[in-house]
Amino acid sequence: MDKDRNLSLEFAKKMLTEATNNNSPNDQITALKRIVTLEPENYLQNFQKFDSINDNIQTERNRHKSQFAMVRYDVEQKNTDNQRLKNQTFQQNIGLGALALALIGGAFYYKKEKNVSNKKKNSK
Repeated sequence: MDKDRNLSLEFAKKMLTEATNNNSPNDQITALKRIVTLEPENYLQNFQKFDSINDNIQTERNRHKSQFAMVRYDVEQKNTDNQRLKNQTFQQNIGLGALALALIGGAFYYKKEKNVSNKKKNSK
């Protein structure tokens, strides 16, 4: 049993070394969990390493979540602004169309009244 424990500890330490060399915090945590249980005499030192790495990972994950939330909020805000601008443009186009029809109608009415007025003048 002691031989298996020593062998497991040796492999866990090798795993920690490789994880550190590869800059893999998740693997470092896995290795440190094993080392903490297999090597009680250095429990505090190993647990502090474990806790520090785990805190760094959590901080990084929270930062990524926050960044993702900000991006999603920005996209939603831009979509809302875009929809508002589309509605505003549509309303302006309707207003311009109504104005154009009123001007064309006014021009025809003016021409008609002018013709009627000229006919009255000519008939007198």
